Amino acid sequence: MNSIKSLMKAPYIKGLIMALKCLDKVHNVRGYRAVKHALVNMGEPSVKPLINSIRNRKAKRVGSYFYETAILIDIGTIAVEPLIEALKDANDDLRCQAAEALGEIRDPRAFKPLMEAFKDRNEYVRGDAAIALGNLGNNKALEPLIIKLNKERESIALWKIITGLGLLRDVRTCDTLLQLFKDGDRYVKQYAAEALGRIGDKRAVDTLISVISNTAIVELIGVDIVDNYALSHLSKDKHYELLGSVISALGEIGDPRAITHLERIVKRAGDCLNSAGYHRTLEVRIELLNDYSKLLNIAKEALEKLKSKNRGKQQNNIKVEIKITTDYEMLQVLKKLCDAYTQNDPAYKELELIATEIGKKLDERGGIKEMRRIFEQLGGMRGARTLEMHWAGIGDWRG
Repeated sequence: MNSIKSLMKAPYIKGLIMALKCLDKVHNVRGYRAVKHALVNMGEPSVKPLINSIRNRKAKRVGSYFYETAILIDIGTIAVEPLIEALKDANDDLRCQAAEALGEIRDPRAFKPLMEAFKDRNEYVRGDAAIALGNLGNNKALEPLIIKLNKERESIALWKIITGLGLLRDVRTCDTLLQLFKDGDRYVKQYAAEALGRIGDKRAVDTLISVISNTAIVELIGVDIVDNYALSHLSKDKHYELLGSVISALGEIGDPRAITHLERIVKRAGDCLNSAGYHRTLEVRIELLNDYSKLLNIAKEALEKLKSKNRGKQQNNIKVEIKITTDYEMLQVLKKLCDAYTQNDPAYKELELIATEIGKKLDERGGIKEMRRIFEQLGGMRGARTLEMHWAGIGDWRG
């Protein structure tokens, strides 16, 4: 610790980065955290050496984890301009890591440079730029992402574009993502399900439930665990990954139509684990049982979340009736919702319930004119467009 403090007093940042590399290799968590903390606290002087460290790595590790990136993210806005410059670097790894860091820092200055990076020749860079644009939450990226989604031929970039669309949480994306369940492969469907879960649009529920009904693993859950054909089929196809994403998405959306389907999966996966017995000795069965265990936990968590959301609806409606009465109170709730949309805060789901009741109350009071009067007082703040779409269908409001 004393040596680290002495390095902080002197311009030996490269030494700190080398120490970080060594500590990372030997899994010295305490020392690693201390050096990382030192580099973050030094701020701007650390930025360029960290970027150079990524550039100078001998092994090409596009798509891999870089500890330098995590530190740059923690340094924050001070690192934005050098990272924007790094998006133009000849090194593929560096462009990837710069895009990732800019997305996590979420500084609006990065939007245009990331849009340019989204055209990069490298599929990993294009994909990381897409996720970064989703994290920024600027809905101007929506149309370019959808256009590229329909043209992209590289799998890695395609999956990350779908993720980026989900991170934008714009309901206008729903139809595009649902189309992927007709045309896409298993992996595309998996990423589309995760994106739909983030968006939370109930139009996705029927399609997601149909995936549960048609996925091979559901039919095979609960089969005799000694059936070698069934086991090898599941082990090879790993449909449980798609099913897990669909189950999680249904939990996030919170539509009660999914409850019986999730209860069925919980029961069948649980029965399978309980009946496994002495057959755990075979490797393929151990792997499969682990998959069942993961799936069971995902399904239980999603089911509890789904039931909890539906238990809370009536209570939330009562709160709206009692507490949200004045224009000022309504605006405060709507502003919080817009902020939650912008910051990708999970609290937006609860706020949406209240916002729906506000929309209905305004419609009863004076129709679309009254709704528009309150909406315009948001002054075009970020997230307002998503609220506008959320209100679609209330009275004459069309979003």
